[in-house]
Amino acid sequence: MEAWGRYGQGGWELLAAVLLIWPRTVWLGCFLTLGAMGAALMSHVAVLGVAVQGDRGLLFAMATTTFTATLITLWLHQRSIPHITPLNDWPE
Repeated sequence: MEAWGRYGQGGWELLAAVLLIWPRTVWLGCFLTLGAMGAALMSHVAVLGVAVQGDRGLLFAMATTTFTATLITLWLHQRSIPHITPLNDWPE
């Protein structure tokens, strides 16, 4: 990806971080973060490998932790997602 890919990824992550700050857009920031971390996890699994340049899997562990924390945050803010029925409000 080199320079432009890294700039694009950095912009994507900055936008996600800014959206996570405002309560009305937390859900959108979560989706952007899930996309970024999902891509990072897939690139580690498919191309890079878990350990990159002798980090003993630290980057992979941080991406996994961020992905999990974002899923939890999205679950906690599921009522703020427009036009989506929360999972615990489904009819029986």
